[in-house]
Amino acid sequence: MIDGSGVATVGAAVTGRLEQAWTGSTEIHPPDLELLGTDPAFRVLRAGGELDGSVAADLERLLTRVRDDRPAVLLLDFTDVELVDTVVLGLLEEARAELFALGTQVRIALGGQPLELLRLTGLDTQIETIACGARGHRHRPGVERTGRMAAAA
Repeated sequence: MIDGSGVATVGAAVTGRLEQAWTGSTEIHPPDLELLGTDPAFRVLRAGGELDGSVAADLERLLTRVRDDRPAVLLLDFTDVELVDTVVLGLLEEARAELFALGTQVRIALGGQPLELLRLTGLDTQIETIACGARGHRHRPGVERTGRMAAAA
């Protein structure tokens, strides 16, 4: 469908069917992003829901704030993320490289499809990865640590 500005749009029903086909779920969970903490040495970027290209600008804005703050450690809390696509994965890789150059250690906690995608692309060897239960498992402790930084921990 083309809206009044001449931009092609996809209806909510089509978007919902695409999401269901990808996740196997009948529910759609909108993305949720927030930057937590005021300690300049340690920042947490918490995310939840389904992270795809539609949140790229918001995610990039938050990652820019983190780069500007130059914390010693950034924890990406993706424990409530159900789906990550390649657009978001590209942003994470770009941010990891930039933050590493600034001396910031990046860690990510996640499970389910996001963890599988990280492993499939090899990004889990670049970012200290804390594997945990999939969405809904609020206990948060890591069951498995991977990545080159984990060996030193």
